[in-house]
Amino acid sequence: MITRLVARGLATVRADRDERDPFETAAVMAVTTPDPHRPLTPEQAAALEQLFALADTGEFRVALVHGVTGSGKTEIYLRLADHVRKSGRQVLLMVPEIALTPSVAALVRGAFGARVAIQHSGLSHGERHDQWQRIRRGDVDVVVGTRSAVFAPLPQPGLIIVDEEHDGSYKQEESPRYHGRDVAVMRASRAGALVVLGSATPSMESYQNAAAGKYVLVTLERRVLDRPLAAVRLVNMREEYAAEGPDVVLSRELTAGIDERLKRREQVLVLLNRRGYATAVFCRQCGGTSRPELQCLAHRPPGARWRALSLLQLRDGGSEAVPRVRAPYLEQTGFGTEKVEQQLRERFPDARVGRIDAMRCSAGAP
Repeated sequence: MITRLVARGLATVRADRDERDPFETAAVMAVTTPDPHRPLTPEQAAALEQLFALADTGEFRVALVHGVTGSGKTEIYLRLADHVRKSGRQVLLMVPEIALTPSVAALVRGAFGARVAIQHSGLSHGERHDQWQRIRRGDVDVVVGTRSAVFAPLPQPGLIIVDEEHDGSYKQEESPRYHGRDVAVMRASRAGALVVLGSATPSMESYQNAAAGKYVLVTLERRVLDRPLAAVRLVNMREEYAAEGPDVVLSRELTAGIDERLKRREQVLVLLNRRGYATAVFCRQCGGTSRPELQCLAHRPPGARWRALSLLQLRDGGSEAVPRVRAPYLEQTGFGTEKVEQQLRERFPDARVGRIDAMRCSAGAP
């Protein structure tokens, strides 16, 4: 039908490329647009001058930017990326978590416009394909992504930035196993590019390489506008165990701090990087434990007894019921977000407690 219409001159056919933009909405949501004329702190200016010199050599170099939180590392990344892309080479900016990419991509796109691509496993197959093809064609100056972005087909990378280089998320735990930071260094060595590893708490290996002279160490010791750092106090949990017993989760100092904030009608955020109720379950009668191949976390529904306990299998989401015969002798070790939630509800019955993790995202009743 269409062919006949074209043959009679009643219609024309043309091929247009319709590419999906996975972070156009995020770019619109950007709160601020980077200002190239924003004054830098003396430390930022000195760091940029040092990094510009390394980038201009056109040789493989690695720099560790050790800057406290709020010292302006992101501003340095943007200005350095602009400097490198103006020289005709591309930039790869890696972040540890998918959740960070929208805000970072919005900031980068606000600085460099549409010649920015994004790469991470959270995109649909079509979105990843479109972004990959843009990078491959050379339509992109800057790529923002997680560890998988280190394989983006940039034709001539001149700068690779690994933000929060200490983060364990750069490790690929499934086959093929690799470390995104180490692959970035290796790729830069083959491309003659500059690698910038940024962190407020560098990994031991990166800091040792900087101390040994293998990496150039760039230090930022002061925050922008000399803002004070948050107060941090360390609590020796051995003393808490001795005073409160082995099952204590919330220290006395933490409990007092939460109570003080609640009396002020303020909110409290308690972070724990482990979900579930306990890390392991074992039987005191026979000494048996949950099967190790399950890689399980103990999970207990709210208000349930140990007979209702299930072992959550992380590999495929299945579960294994605890045998009833062992239930009276079961003990749990460690703790997860469910146990923290339970203790918070017990300690502060009038507070509204909500838990957010992979098992649940809801606000609890008072």
